[in-house]
Amino acid sequence: MEMEDGTTLFEQLRRAHMFRYSGLYFAFAWGSITAVDVVGDNVSAPNWIEPVLVALWVTLFPLFLLLVWINRRKFITTDHPVTRGGFDIIIALIVGAIAIYSGIRLVSALLDPRAPERTFEFVEDTIRIGGKDFLEQSLLVELLAQKIENDNPETTAQRLHYVGETDFVLNRVTKGEIDLWVDYSGTILTQHLGKDRAFALDRSNHELRALNILEDEDPTYPTEILAPFGFSNNYTLVMRKSEVDQKLGANRADQTLSRLAEAGRSQRFTFGINYGSAARGDGLRGLAAFYDFDYDIVLIEHDDIYRMLDERPDVDFVLGFTTDPQLAYTEQYLELIDDREFWAEYRAFPLINEQYAARHPEIVSSISALEEQFTAADIRIAMRRIIDAGFSTESVKRKEFDIVEAEARRMLLQRGLIRR
Repeated sequence: MEMEDGTTLFEQLRRAHMFRYSGLYFAFAWGSITAVDVVGDNVSAPNWIEPVLVALWVTLFPLFLLLVWINRRKFITTDHPVTRGGFDIIIALIVGAIAIYSGIRLVSALLDPRAPERTFEFVEDTIRIGGKDFLEQSLLVELLAQKIENDNPETTAQRLHYVGETDFVLNRVTKGEIDLWVDYSGTILTQHLGKDRAFALDRSNHELRALNILEDEDPTYPTEILAPFGFSNNYTLVMRKSEVDQKLGANRADQTLSRLAEAGRSQRFTFGINYGSAARGDGLRGLAAFYDFDYDIVLIEHDDIYRMLDERPDVDFVLGFTTDPQLAYTEQYLELIDDREFWAEYRAFPLINEQYAARHPEIVSSISALEEQFTAADIRIAMRRIIDAGFSTESVKRKEFDIVEAEARRMLLQRGLIRR
C-alpha cells in the first residue's frame, strides 16, 4: 500500500520507529511482569496481580501505537546509523536480559518443578503465635500458648495478638515472623489458595479432604496443618429480630438469604461489615453475587459490629461469625439461613511452620492434644465471659489481655489439659 508521498505503509511505520517502540513497549511490559512475579513470591502478593498486569499491558498496546503514530514527527526520525544502531542495541539488551532470565527460570522449573525450599530462622526456645484482629483469635492464641508452655517449660510462647486481617498474618508467616497461628478451612481455600469460594458440598468431611490439596496446589506452602480444635466459625448474616416483618415481609417463617435477596431487589439494604470481609470472594461481595442482590456497606472493626446494629438504625444487617459471643445469650438478633449453601464449614485448624514442626515434634504433640476439644458453644460462652469481665476494644489498644488469659486457663483446667 502506497501513501500520499509515494512511500509504502511499511516504510512509514519504519520511519516512525513503530517497530522499535513496539519492541521497547514489550520489553518494559515483560520486565514489569517478571518483576512482579519475583517480588510477589517474596511478599505474599495476591494471585490476581500478575494476570491483571498482563491484561493491562495488552489492553494499552493499541493506544500506545496510536499515540506513537499521531506523534511520529516528534519522535526520533533521524536515519543516522549511530542513532538507529544505538536504539536497536538498547532494545536488544533489554530483551536479551529478560529472555536469559526467563530461560533460566524455565529450565529450573523443568528440572525441578518444586521451588527451592526456603529456610526460616527461628528464635531459640521460643514459639511465636499470631492471631488475627478479633477476640476469638486471641482466645485461641492463649489456649495454644498455655498448653505449649505447660507441657514444655523450657519453651516461651510469644503472643502476637491482633496482628491484622488474613493477608497481614500470611505476610508475616511468609517472612518467618510467625511460627504458629490458627485459620479456618474456608479461608484457607479462598485466601491462601485463591479459590473463588469455599466448596459447600459434603460438609461432613469435604473441608478436611480439601486441605490435603495444599501440597499439590502450592509445593512451597510453608505450613503443616494440624488436627482441628473441633468447632467451626462460619459466616452468618444477622439482623434485629424486631425488624423481620419490615425487612423480609409478612412471611416470618421464611428467614433465609433467598428471601433477603428477593426483598433486596425492591429496597437497598445497608450492611455493617469488618474490613477484611468486605472484598473477600467468600465474604459479602461473593454472597451478594451468588444470591443476586445489591447493597451498601459501612466498614467497622469486627468486635464492634453488634454495637453498630444496636446503635445505628440505618444499618440493616451485619456480617458476623457463628461463634460471636453476642449471639450466645440474647434473643434480640436473628441469624438468616444460608438456604443455598454458599458458605462451607469454616473449621478451625492450628497451622505451624513445617520446618519448626520438624525441629520440635514435642510442640506438635502438645498442640495435637487440643484436637476436638472445643465446640462452637464453648467458644461463644468463653468470649461472652471475657466481654462480661470487662474486655473491650480499649483493652486491645492498651494491649491488656489478662482477662483472655484467665479464661483460656479456665477452659484448659476444666478439661484437664494443663496442670494447676
